[in-house]
Amino acid sequence: MRRPLVGRFFGFLAGNVVTISRERDDPWQQVLSSIGPDSMVLLAPEGRMKRATGLDLEGRAMTVRGGIADILQVVGSGRMFLAYSGGLHHVQHPGQFLPRLFKTIRVRLEAVNIETYCRSLKEPPGSEELKRAVRADLERRRDLYCG
Repeated sequence: MRRPLVGRFFGFLAGNVVTISRERDDPWQQVLSSIGPDSMVLLAPEGRMKRATGLDLEGRAMTVRGGIADILQVVGSGRMFLAYSGGLHHVQHPGQFLPRLFKTIRVRLEAVNIETYCRSLKEPPGSEELKRAVRADLERRRDLYCG
């Protein structure tokens, strides 16, 4: 949210932007309890920022964080829209003050029924197995559609 261009873009998309940490702490519980049937939740589940190389600060590939499984369970039904992109690191990576203008950005969108999606993973609700299955599935989809 502190990045000049991307921060403004996210602020434009949503009226109530909440930045959270990777911890399952009190603010995370507050976010989960504030999600209602009319809520729209936008998140970047990778949880780390891509550098110019497309990897994180330690040179690791991006991974999906498990908090998305918490959100799916709180929401329970409806649709989720998955946006697959290679990231914005080629437009403005961490440490780069000004963004590169006129770069092509490609995004694929997919609408998924939440109930059907969770059932397809065949893991018990609220379990660590479900979180691992969600992460693995979203990483598989990312690799399939962002390549």
